[in-house]
Amino acid sequence: QRRFEEAEPLLRLAYEGLRTNLGEEHPTLVVAMRNWGLLLREMNRIDESAEITRHAVALARQKLGDEHPLTLDARYYQATDLFREGRYIEAASILEDVWTTQCRVAGESHERTAQTLAALGYAWFKLGRYADAEAHLRQSMDIHRQNPTGSRMNLMWSLRQLAGTLSGQGKFDQARPFAEELLELRRQDAEKPDADAHALNSYAW
Repeated sequence: QRRFEEAEPLLRLAYEGLRTNLGEEHPTLVVAMRNWGLLLREMNRIDESAEITRHAVALARQKLGDEHPLTLDARYYQATDLFREGRYIEAASILEDVWTTQCRVAGESHERTAQTLAALGYAWFKLGRYADAEAHLRQSMDIHRQNPTGSRMNLMWSLRQLAGTLSGQGKFDQARPFAEELLELRRQDAEKPDADAHALNSYAW
């Protein structure tokens, strides 16, 4: 927590410096706001994170367009802020739109597309749409498994949510192998000091 508190003023100063030098509507600010917002989320300053992310989304859509990767990233993080606030219907609406766009622009098997699909599955689980949640999480898991250079943390998150979704429906026998696979991956990662910390930020809801 102390490291976050030390880093936050630096990210805020970086953002303010870019805004002063480049202007308030320069696209570079989208990345600065995203990084600052993610750190605030890790510090559990959800209201501030959500406000910064909203600004990032508005700027990205205005300057880069709805299909730009930075715009889609910003909207993804906006949805995860809504998760933190328990606003699952709004989050699902954003994620469904982001996923549809990513399928068209990047392809259904892209790592980021699969990540968004898993998040959408999580939203459906929270809203009681278990069949949709299960289908989305299985598809996301399969994509991550087929991508040898992808993030293990993304695969692990899909496994965790799929196991939870199946358990929530009383399908304990189906959930068990996914839970066991997740535990094995966690054991392996515990032995590696260079675990994928960036992906942890993506899923720290």
